[in-house]
Amino acid sequence: MEKDGDLFPEELASKYMADEERVLNTGKTEEVEDRYVVSGKELTIKSVKIPLRDEEGEITRILGIFWDISEQKWMEQEKEKNFLSLKALVTEREDQIEKLKDQVYEGIAKQRRIDEESLAIRKSLEGQISELKTHADRIQREREREVYERKRIAEALHQV
Repeated sequence: MEKDGDLFPEELASKYMADEERVLNTGKTEEVEDRYVVSGKELTIKSVKIPLRDEEGEITRILGIFWDISEQKWMEQEKEKNFLSLKALVTEREDQIEKLKDQVYEGIAKQRRIDEESLAIRKSLEGQISELKTHADRIQREREREVYERKRIAEALHQV
């Protein structure tokens, strides 16, 4: 039977033997992800070590399997990057919407102030126009009286 030292570099073999010793002592299955650099390329390896028991329940062996999950990890990282980018875009758009909403509310408030000022000016002008009309009517009546009075005086002078 091959040992870890026969298959892997000494550093990895020592780690694997320590992992296996722990499984033997605890009797619990272990799942581990390890990162390695092989030929300048980073790899992520997932390993599962399961204690195997005999009829009396004693651990007699360890079943170990491992596989390369580098691409899966890379895809998860890309997915996370994309998620964070999208989240940042959503936050940016929400901020823009809030600013636009504030501008709309400011515009509405400004328009209301303009409407109120316009109404006040209109009422003021209507009042002034009403006063001028009353004054013009009074002047018109006075002129009509004056014209009437002058006609009456002219007729009286004409009779004399």
